[in-house]
Amino acid sequence: MKGLYRKLAAIYLVSAAMFILIFSVSLYIAGRSENEHYLSQLLENVESNYIRSSGENGNPDSGLEDAERKIESILKQATTEYATSIFAVGKEDGKILGMTENNQQEIDIRNVDEGTELLDYLEILPKDEAVLLYINGKYQNAVVRELDNIYLTAFSDLDRVTDNVKLTFWTGVSGMAAISLLTVLLIRHHLRKYLFGHFIKIKEGIYSILRGEKDMYEDDSEIPELKPLVEMIFKLEQEYIEKSRGMDLMEDQLNEARSEAEYDRLTGLYNRTGFERRAEAFLGEENRKGAMVLFDLDNFKRVNDSEGHPAGDEILRKFAGCLSAAFRSEDVIGRLGGDEFVVLICNEVSSEALGDKFRALLDKIHRTLAESHEKYQLSASIGAVPVDGRTRDYRKLYQCADTALYISKYMGKDQFYINDMLISCMRRECIMCRADCPRSRIFRTDDMAGGE
Repeated sequence: MKGLYRKLAAIYLVSAAMFILIFSVSLYIAGRSENEHYLSQLLENVESNYIRSSGENGNPDSGLEDAERKIESILKQATTEYATSIFAVGKEDGKILGMTENNQQEIDIRNVDEGTELLDYLEILPKDEAVLLYINGKYQNAVVRELDNIYLTAFSDLDRVTDNVKLTFWTGVSGMAAISLLTVLLIRHHLRKYLFGHFIKIKEGIYSILRGEKDMYEDDSEIPELKPLVEMIFKLEQEYIEKSRGMDLMEDQLNEARSEAEYDRLTGLYNRTGFERRAEAFLGEENRKGAMVLFDLDNFKRVNDSEGHPAGDEILRKFAGCLSAAFRSEDVIGRLGGDEFVVLICNEVSSEALGDKFRALLDKIHRTLAESHEKYQLSASIGAVPVDGRTRDYRKLYQCADTALYISKYMGKDQFYINDMLISCMRRECIMCRADCPRSRIFRTDDMAGGE
């Protein structure tokens, strides 16, 4: 707004300066015209006295000497204002015959000498009209009148005229500056009161709508020209409210779709998509350590075959509850499908600590699913692989955890195996490809029970 006020003030000042300049020029022209009239009046008086003097002597066409004496006498008696003089020049020789005595007593016209040169100069000047002549070192307003044998010239200093113009100009500029400042202040006051204040109310009304505090903007403007703007804003507000409601509905639907896309409906845990997205994000960060754990319910098919899928679904929900209670909220727990579950432990944990946690978890599963455990030998097998920087590929870690789960089942189910060596072999029969392989040692033990 400061820029607007400065522009308004500049416009007022420039307009005022132009007005004062035009007024000052007009005043200068009027001053010169008035001065010309005054000089012409002086010359008329001198001419009248000269003619009257010549008539009293009975010979208006007397000789040059008599004319010189008469004009010299008349000019000595003439009284002029300050910085105004009259001088006479004879046509015969271009000599100055006389001049007024109360003011300037020297006649120095630039580049013009007394005599023939002065006579030729006066001859070409316009008569009975104001002209600017450079006399006595400055430009002066002059009027030349031609008599029978004499040139009369009256001249006056224009300082008074220009001083009056300068005084008028600067007085006008000061006055207009004050008026401009007062006008800008008044405009600023009324803009704040009737326009900007109303815009602030409009802005507050829009913000209140964005915050959901009210549904419309109430117009109390005193400016009729603002009513179309307010009506447009009201229309935009209504459209915004409708679109906002539509967007809220779309967001709810999107959240619901996202929830369906990432969460398992039965257990409330992450599904395969949701788990893999979060696991890959975790593995993509630097210096992250933890463990990936796979779970599989042993003999779960017997429950479904004997008691139906609703009973199986209830067991899955109970098992999901056991996992949620055993691990932290920061850990990622998911159901990959069927009776296969997975947990990503998101903090560094030792193999000993993992073993203690798994033993406690298996005990809790026995107690939670005691009836099914006793009736169908329902239990859980656990396979784990540490996340320690040796590999950050999700597929590789999953394969290692799946291998650990396979070993756990091969060892007799209802137990856990921690794959510290990142073994990822999933062959059903060991081909002894490594000299030191825990999986091969397990497979060489003949008395171990086979996997499911």
